[in-house]
Amino acid sequence: MSDVYFFMGRLTYLIIYFDPIVEASLYNAAPPSFEALDKYFLGQSKKNFEPATVMTIIFDLPSTFLNSSIAISSKNSSICLGNLTQFNQSTSLLATQFQLSLYDKMGATLRRIMQSVNPIAFACWYSGFEYFQVLEDYFDTISDVDKLVYNLFHNAGGIYDTTTDLVELFRYGDSGDRAYWQKIGNSAGYLLKAISYKPKNFDPYNGKK
Repeated sequence: MSDVYFFMGRLTYLIIYFDPIVEASLYNAAPPSFEALDKYFLGQSKKNFEPATVMTIIFDLPSTFLNSSIAISSKNSSICLGNLTQFNQSTSLLATQFQLSLYDKMGATLRRIMQSVNPIAFACWYSGFEYFQVLEDYFDTISDVDKLVYNLFHNAGGIYDTTTDLVELFRYGDSGDRAYWQKIGNSAGYLLKAISYKPKNFDPYNGKK
């Protein structure tokens, strides 16, 4: 009962004691500066801009496609990719620390590198078998018209949104930006997964799976 009185008193306090509202006319507000907004968003896009090279395109396009189409359905692949990212970042950090003579910081970085080796070895190995399983499910779905139609109807919203995003990206995207190719790989991979992945609870009326 004491808790009820406490919260009632707290609510009463919030209602009675409040900061006064400063009187000001709405017409005195300065109009928004669209030029300033344009400069701000242009500056943000330049900060996130990373130039695309032939090597980054060769790596980014297939890796993002596989990650969003097959790897997302593989638990071991997620572990593998996460530890690979940690390994790459830690090795780059280790090289920077060595160049700056930050030897006291290199121990923790080496520990993170060693921690990622074992998950990479095992998770990446077993994810290869899971890749084949997912590919078998894809071919099974594509060869079955009922499952294909089921996926098209149940994932129609995501398929439509991703397709329109791809069209906008092809029309207005900057192919010189590394994120451009990463978005293409992600979108194409999602479309493949949405259309071809083994549907859940398919045709529950006759128990067909």
